[in-house]
Amino acid sequence: MSEVQNNISEKEERRQEIQRVFNPDNCQVIRKELFASLRDPAVTIRNGNITFNTACIRDFEGVVYVRLLYDKQLKFLSVTECDENDKHALRWCVAGADKRKSRKMRCPDFTGPLFEHVNAGINLT
Repeated sequence: MSEVQNNISEKEERRQEIQRVFNPDNCQVIRKELFASLRDPAVTIRNGNITFNTACIRDFEGVVYVRLLYDKQLKFLSVTECDENDKHALRWCVAGADKRKSRKMRCPDFTGPLFEHVNAGINLT
C-alpha cells in the first residue's frame, strides 16, 4: 500500500472513530454573544501585537493617539484618548485625508504577560 493510501486509510479510520463516539449531548454550546460582529468594537491580541478593529476607530472619531490602561485585579483593558505628546501615547490608527484605518501595534513585552494573567482565569460558560 502506498503512503498516500495509508494516510487516507488513517484519516478514514479516525473519521469513523469520531463518528462512532461523538455525542452532541456531551457538548457545550458556545453562546453567540461571545462572538463579535464587524460592527462591534473589538481588540485582537495575538503574536505579540494588539490591533483594534474599524468599529473602535470609528467610535473614537478623530482620535489618532490613545493610552492603554490595564487593571490586573479586574482584568480590564481601557482605551483613552490622549495627545500625541503624552508620554504613553500610542498611535492606534493611520489617519489619511479621507479615511482612517487600524494599525497593528507590536508589544510582545505586554501581550505575553497579559495572556498569562488573563488565561489564568478564563471561563467559557
